[in-house]
Amino acid sequence: MENHPIPQDVTGFQFKLIGNMTVKQFAYLATGIIMAWVLLQLPISIFIKFPLGLFSAIFGIGLTFFLISGRPVDAMIGSYIKALLRPTQFFYEKSGVQLYYPSSRASIPPAKQYINSNALPFRQKDKLKDYLESQASRKNKIDEKEDNFLTSVASLATHPPLAAPSMSTFKPAALSPAIDIPLTKPVSMPQPITDMPASKPTLQPIVSAQAQTVPVPKVEMKPGMPFIKSFNKGIGMPSAPDSPNIITGITKDARGNALANILVEVKDKEGSPVRAFKTNEFGRFASATPLMNGAYTIEFEDPKSQNKFEKGIINATGQIIQPLVAISLDAREELRKSLFSQNN
Repeated sequence: MENHPIPQDVTGFQFKLIGNMTVKQFAYLATGIIMAWVLLQLPISIFIKFPLGLFSAIFGIGLTFFLISGRPVDAMIGSYIKALLRPTQFFYEKSGVQLYYPSSRASIPPAKQYINSNALPFRQKDKLKDYLESQASRKNKIDEKEDNFLTSVASLATHPPLAAPSMSTFKPAALSPAIDIPLTKPVSMPQPITDMPASKPTLQPIVSAQAQTVPVPKVEMKPGMPFIKSFNKGIGMPSAPDSPNIITGITKDARGNALANILVEVKDKEGSPVRAFKTNEFGRFASATPLMNGAYTIEFEDPKSQNKFEKGIINATGQIIQPLVAISLDAREELRKSLFSQNN
């Protein structure tokens, strides 16, 4: 940002026409020097004209360059003269003119006072309630019915009706004859525990069915074979396109991490580029328009030169092309290729 200019006094601005002095300062200086020169030229005693000329020159220089409390000497002299001539005391003198008093004054209506019924004492509340009930207007039949209903409901709430007790005759139950219980019982002593028959629990062997392992077919890759394989649907992988001849896929490194900002270029048989795009942050790429039927070569390039890819060949036959997975070559893969090339 540029610095803002310092505010200046525009109204009291004075042009500095002669060096760093304004016209007013130059006039003070010139007047003081001229007056000193004129006094020195007068045909009077040197003891008179020399002090007067020196005072005139010093006074002109003081008016031009000296400051008193940050203000020019001429401004301070003007303020001093105004202070001497201006009165400092003022006295009140009563004149014979009769003051005017209006005969009628505007009356201010008294402010309305609102009484809070909750703040009144208990007796005043009762008086106010009695007065309002005495001044109440005559009620119609509907209001009277409503008041009677509310009164009955309130009475039911305060004094709930009690059910009348019903008298019923109960027949005394027949008492069974008393049973004599002897005070002492014969106590049977516990017999000693004999040896328990040695019986071993029979354990049945649990036979677990062994899972049948399905042999996984091994895929052998020949040297020079394109390092692009058809896509098998999995987590985080792009889905198959809906239109035919649309190229989609994903780029990964040897450890399965997605590679972003990889340049993908599709070339025809003549080597002319027909499509070019870049992978997103998830390593995915897709063409916006379908290709013409034919064979195409796909090349991958890392702008940072950290990953290397082999060329891939695809055939567009008017059918849906499954997404491709392009895996970069690591150091072990390059070593394997070099060994195969040496053996051949």
